[in-house]
Amino acid sequence: MTAEDPFTTCPTCHNNEYIECPECQGERIVHCLLCNGTGKNRETGARCLQCGGDGKTRCLRCNGVGEIRCPDCRSARVLGA
Repeated sequence: MTAEDPFTTCPTCHNNEYIECPECQGERIVHCLLCNGTGKNRETGARCLQCGGDGKTRCLRCNGVGEIRCPDCRSARVLGA
């Protein structure tokens, strides 16, 4: 990528514009941060209200999609976006 030719192939996503979410590895769900994936409230031992007791929640980084926009394309404007 050069300043003269900003529309070259992105080394990260190869101009696909989206990459697999690094937080959930494309699985769309992660361990609940409130209960640490146990499904129970740490203080009371009751069912976790955040995840409903299963210990998993939707990934907040990709909003449960499994992919995010390529950060290299956005910063270098490879796609002209």
